[in-house]
Amino acid sequence: MTHFKVLFLLVCLPLASAAVVKKSAVQQRKFVSVSAPAIRVTPVRPTTTAFKSCTVGGLRLVTQVGAVRSATHGISYPDNRLRVVQTYDRAGRLSSISVNWSGFAGQIVNARASYNPSGRLIKETGYRHKGFPTPLKSYLKQLPKGAKC
Repeated sequence: MTHFKVLFLLVCLPLASAAVVKKSAVQQRKFVSVSAPAIRVTPVRPTTTAFKSCTVGGLRLVTQVGAVRSATHGISYPDNRLRVVQTYDRAGRLSSISVNWSGFAGQIVNARASYNPSGRLIKETGYRHKGFPTPLKSYLKQLPKGAKC
């Protein structure tokens, strides 16, 4: 550091600290008491209930309030992997399905489909390898009767 910078710091630092002390003393004298209106705080209640997860008959189920919301199943071999996720609405109707199937040569199917409440296909997106036109609904597994976690 040059002598000029050191001299500047020695002169300015005491002046800056004195200004801060004076300002805080002035602020303390101008303190005004203001009473705020009472605020009523109501506890927040959760709008959703907890999800529960379990495995029933080879299906991994996620339930909410006793209704199945999703089911996951699949097969895994050293050179082949199939994973299917079925999701349901609150009434227990199929709302979507996701299929991810890969083999030793790469992706075979990676597709998702959405269904309306009556069960008709709304939209299907994703990738299918040439020669795999199987409808995604064929990958569905039936939910066990009265399945709950």
